[in-house]
Parts: sequence; C-alpha cells; structure tokens
Amino acid sequence: KILSGRVMGGLKDMVNSFKGIGTEIRTDTVLAMAFEKQLQNLTDRERELNVETAQRRAQIEDLKMIAEDVTKTEKERLTAAEKAFEIENNLLDKRVENAQEAVRLEQQRVSLVEDPQAEALDILAQKEIDLANIRGESATKQIELNNKIKLLLKDWLKLKHKNRQS
Repeated sequence: KILSGRVMGGLKDMVNSFKGIGTEIRTDTVLAMAFEKQLQNLTDRERELNVETAQRRAQIEDLKMIAEDVTKTEKERLTAAEKAFEIENNLLDKRVENAQEAVRLEQQRVSLVEDPQAEALDILAQKEIDLANIRGESATKQIELNNKIKLLLKDWLKLKHKNRQS
C-alpha cells in the first residue's frame, strides 16, 4: 500500500502486523527460560546420581563379597544379597527416571525445531540408547543378584530343614 501511494493505510497495516509481538516474545522467553531451568535441574540431578551410583555400586560389591563369604552364616549371606538387590533396584529407578527425563527434554527440543538437523536427531537417538543401556546394565546386575539370593535361600532352607531333623 505504501508503494502504491496509500501511505496511511500501509502504515496502519504495518503497525497491526506487529500487534501481539511483544506478548509472543515474552511467552517465548518464559518458555525458553523454563526449558533451560529443566535442563539445569536434570544436569544437577545427573551429577548427584553419578556420585551416588559410584558409591552404591561400591556398597553392592561389598555386600556381594559378604554374600559369597562361606565363613558367614547363610542368614548373613542372604541378608547381604537381598540388601544389594534392593540397592540396585532403587538405583535403577533413579537412573531410569533421569534418562527418561533426558529423552523427554530432547524430544521437546527437537519438536520445537521446524526441520531438525541430523545432529539433533542423533542426540535424541543417543539419549534413547542411553536409557535402554541403563535398563540392560541393571537387568544383568539384578539377574546376578537374584540368582545369588535364590541359591542362598535354597541353601538356607536346606540347612534349616537339616537342623530340624537333627
């Protein structure tokens, strides 16, 4: 309109095209800040969980040593194995929760991009792989500990039955 000589109409249309832009910018800024806060919270939780994981895994190994120690009573060995299993399960829950949150946030980030690049999709895929690996790694440890518990429980019940017969 401005170029065709209708300057006032063109200026009015231009002004109208900017209406609401301030609200949109504020909304986008608030959403970006909230997203960044979620990422920072996840980063903090992951840092804390990495330390806890190392500490708990050391504790689990100590308990596994007790569970394997034939100089201990069957009850002591069984209790140690059960405690190690419980610690591993609790740790798994926390690790899976963090990994699921990482996947969710990455999915959110990718969904906001009109045409995500391969790199963004690779990052999302890696987060999903990490989640699956956490589950697999823990499943292996849980199977090992559960088998130990079953074996110790079987031995303990045999010993208990033998003592009743004596």
